[in-house]
Amino acid sequence: MPIRLVSWICGDRAGVACRGLFLGLLLASAGWMQSAAQTITNDGAAGQQNPEQIQQAVSRYEAFLANPAPGTTASSLAAIRVRLGTGYFLLHRYPDSLKTLAPIVGTKVEPQPAADANARLLYAQAWLLCGLDHLELNEAAEAVAPLRRALALDKTNANARLALGDALARIHRMGEAEDEYEQQLRLTPSLPDAWYKLGMVHVQLAADWKRVLNTNAEDSILSQELNAETSLAGDANWDAARVLLRLARTAPDQPGVHADLGRALLALGYAKTASDAFRRELALDPENPTAMLGLAEGVALADQWTEANTELDALARSQPQQLARLAESAPPGPLRQAWTDGAVKLPGSIEATPEGIFWRTWLTISTAGSDVLSPLKGPAETCAAIPAAEEAKPGEWLTETCYRRLGEKLKSRQALSAAGRAKLAETLFRLGEYQEAMQQAEALRRLHPHDEWAMYWLSRAHAELAGDCFVRLALLNAASPRVHQMLAERYLGWGQFSQAEAEYKTAIGLAPNLPDLYLGLGDAYTHMLDWASAVTQYKKTLELAPGSVAARAELGHAYAKMGEWQPAIAELRQIPADSPQAAAARLDLANAENEVGNTRQAIADLLPYSAQDKDGEIHFRLAVFYRRIGDADAAKQATQAFQSLRAAQLAVSHDEIQALEDDKAGSPVSGVKPK
Repeated sequence: MPIRLVSWICGDRAGVACRGLFLGLLLASAGWMQSAAQTITNDGAAGQQNPEQIQQAVSRYEAFLANPAPGTTASSLAAIRVRLGTGYFLLHRYPDSLKTLAPIVGTKVEPQPAADANARLLYAQAWLLCGLDHLELNEAAEAVAPLRRALALDKTNANARLALGDALARIHRMGEAEDEYEQQLRLTPSLPDAWYKLGMVHVQLAADWKRVLNTNAEDSILSQELNAETSLAGDANWDAARVLLRLARTAPDQPGVHADLGRALLALGYAKTASDAFRRELALDPENPTAMLGLAEGVALADQWTEANTELDALARSQPQQLARLAESAPPGPLRQAWTDGAVKLPGSIEATPEGIFWRTWLTISTAGSDVLSPLKGPAETCAAIPAAEEAKPGEWLTETCYRRLGEKLKSRQALSAAGRAKLAETLFRLGEYQEAMQQAEALRRLHPHDEWAMYWLSRAHAELAGDCFVRLALLNAASPRVHQMLAERYLGWGQFSQAEAEYKTAIGLAPNLPDLYLGLGDAYTHMLDWASAVTQYKKTLELAPGSVAARAELGHAYAKMGEWQPAIAELRQIPADSPQAAAARLDLANAENEVGNTRQAIADLLPYSAQDKDGEIHFRLAVFYRRIGDADAAKQATQAFQSLRAAQLAVSHDEIQALEDDKAGSPVSGVKPK
């Protein structure tokens, strides 16, 4: 098992650094180390991890060094110092460990490569301990040099290399940390910790490059588009819509803007307006897969299955790899809700067709595998001609066949222009070759430090590489519940709810008493609109953690979605008014009160939160409730407040807001608020 440090990245591993995990690794890597390990083990410091026994061993080493036996060699004294330093380290006495090691690491004489192997390992372990001491003392900068010295003496020491990567990451030298973790994985490709740490470096680098793009080109179209894409990935659809509505007016010809806008609007329930945005994107960029599938989803929601299947078939021919990727994520909430409620149904004429089987599978279980996608694929679209990189519009999609031909052409060139290298990075990224895409974007950035496309593709590539690392980690560390929980959370963020469910179930099987796992599984079921299963998991969470406000709020929400109004009211009444969940819980509570005929109580529930209304939802509900009790003036005022808040949030006019609301009013899932 690899060393796990107090890390810059991983809360659940913090403090593990060192007890039994380190001891054998520090002391059992060579002949003299074997005897040292046996000595410590006999003293009880290794296997039992008992602080009292470690202290007993430390006391004996202290006594020996205070009065060495006659004839004790310098190398033996050095070995005892390393053992004593290790004992101090395990007791969290890091300054004492550094002081004990100083006579070894402070010497000007150090074994040369040809020297005795045991001597080299002795010095390597001393330098390693010194670096770990500095890390534990939050002196990451001071840890770098000793850890490099340890690696110079023992190039295969995985513990030193991972610790060096951690030190570099903690002082925000992420590129160097990435290099160390990648080097370790070349040496030991099955080391779970290295995959986790590398994945977290990629997460940080994706955020760093996004920040650099925003800083260097704050108002650029590309930086705004990347921000919107990040919001969409995090299900922050209102935030994305606000940015994209502005971009749709100011940069209407920018590839991807209308597709992303349609995606945000469809998730928010504006199906007709979303379909219009997808059609506008396809008029500009006919091969955009997000727009093709989005349009298919939007018209399916309107029961226009012929057009839906036309777009689906076209996507399967032109972008089969992208279709497979998109189908790993769940359909938009309103479409899933309409399917679950029976508001949208497949015509009998297409139920048994490849398209019908795809829709039924995807809408039912929120993912579609190759067995469902393969029958959709007709003859792949040919590529009659590929554009010159300098003439191709950055960000504009090609068919998969054309991308492959363009990638081969660009790779064969001896030298590439900035436009050519940017297009190559784009091509590689869209073919799923993220490592190469990152490398090309890095090369472009070195040649042109302010190139926005370089920063954009660096951010996107690092984000995808992070996901790849976490998948590898789960395969290698199958017995860790926290690894499966982490991967489940990632799947939730990616909209891959069935995969998240599977990972949470695996984690629960390994750690059945962790309430967070049941809460996460409940969230997965909530996203899948499986309310009964969500209720079961939230109840289990509350059995293990009765004070969990999040679980209680979600339990009340699930009851409300099931139409079980009294249980919903009972749970939601318990949500503290000052909790982060309070406003959303009051919305659910007010709806439940209204459904059981207590509309005036529903108004009383919501009014204290009206000042916190950010998106207009509270005022919209108040308007509905006021109309129900016949208070037309109050309903009018609440409606005006709703329209003003919604218009301000989306940066659109009141007329545009009215058009959006008219759109939603005609939807088969009118009134559904995506979670």
